[in-house]
Amino acid sequence: MIEHATLGFYRFWHGSLRLKGAGALLTQIASHAKGLQHHSLKLPEGHRIDVDFRDVSAMYWLNHLLGDPFEERGLLKAAERFLEKGDVVWDIGANSGLLAYQIAKAGTAGELHSFEPNPLMSRLASQAVSGFNHATVHPYGLSDREAEFTLTVPSGHTTMGTLEPDSTHRSGNLCKVSCRKGDDLVFKDGFKPPRIIKIDTEGHELSVLKGLEQTIFTYHPIIFFEHISLDAGSIKELIPDEYSQHIVCDSTGELHPADAVHLGHNSVLVPAK
Repeated sequence: MIEHATLGFYRFWHGSLRLKGAGALLTQIASHAKGLQHHSLKLPEGHRIDVDFRDVSAMYWLNHLLGDPFEERGLLKAAERFLEKGDVVWDIGANSGLLAYQIAKAGTAGELHSFEPNPLMSRLASQAVSGFNHATVHPYGLSDREAEFTLTVPSGHTTMGTLEPDSTHRSGNLCKVSCRKGDDLVFKDGFKPPRIIKIDTEGHELSVLKGLEQTIFTYHPIIFFEHISLDAGSIKELIPDEYSQHIVCDSTGELHPADAVHLGHNSVLVPAK
């Protein structure tokens, strides 16, 4: 079948020879081959995820399984330095679930709660962590209020869906999604407060943090966030009182001063206490 031949070629070209260019071919063939639009990938733990090679999320997973360096390896290394056995981790903006999967299989977190409003990515992330009892994916986003929002999802780039298209200059398909307020989960719904929070919401980070003000004031979690969709003024507004900002090196996970933005696309907010 054409899908098996195409994937076999990609695994050889990209996975064995480590050459580029086959991804575009795979995506193009997937637009016509149904088997590549509904393909099952087996993870090392034995469970499977269903991917669509018309979307970049499938490439992320396939490349990971072929041994490519993890795009968020710096963030993962930095989080591991703060994370202690049994800590609660919140992954806000779980995307395709690749980061949640990495955190879950490490086994240090006592609970891992991932939040992803995009139904396609939420389903994929849920499959990715289905082999881990301490990991849960919630099919809604977090914001500064409980409400229905419009998510803009670029065609073929589901991983870049945003609630803030004006700030990210992105267009695409629109879908209605639900969001909750993080403080309500902790102080009303009985969620354990997070020790580590990671936020990657394509420009919606400030609203997420506003919805977590009481949790941050009370429990002082470590907060990681992607800063590349934010301007300097927005980042300054993100920083809670008695917190300091550091840049996370993309390759090593080492922390650097806040002005060293060339070293990484993520920041971490560390409480003084």
